[in-house]
Amino acid sequence: MNKLIVFLTCQRCGSSVTADIFRRHGISFGPFPFFQATPEKPYGLYEAMPIFEINHLLHKVIYGFPEDSIHYELAGIIMKNRDALRPTAKQIHPEFINKGREIIRQLVAIDSISACKHPASVLFWFYWAHVFSEISDLQIHPVFLLRPPSGIAASYARRAKHPEPALGE
Repeated sequence: MNKLIVFLTCQRCGSSVTADIFRRHGISFGPFPFFQATPEKPYGLYEAMPIFEINHLLHKVIYGFPEDSIHYELAGIIMKNRDALRPTAKQIHPEFINKGREIIRQLVAIDSISACKHPASVLFWFYWAHVFSEISDLQIHPVFLLRPPSGIAASYARRAKHPEPALGE
């Protein structure tokens, strides 16, 4: 039985640091290149490109705009004016399900315990849970990483080089 650790997180919650700790303890993140590797972060964000690409495409198909390529106010207006989005795997083309299944099989073929992460995976759990359920020798171990919203906001502000607001503002 292959075991897959799935990080279910949001952006800026410490998932890359946590993934690095898991990697340093011998957990495989698969044979794929990682998203945004830099000299300072040679392993990138521990987000395998094929998983990133699927989540990015799902975002565009389900929400109508690509992740991180739309102004926040416009995204808010689009989301506010839509009916509640409750997607299911039945809405996803079978070929897309097969692609996810093949990616996960390649990921877990490296070692008996593997891991994957991408902040959007929690948004598309309906898709990933369906993909995982179609692999008979796979055991899923979710890892939920939580961080207070104020810490996430402060992290975004530091990353954008904006000053943090004073308490009470």
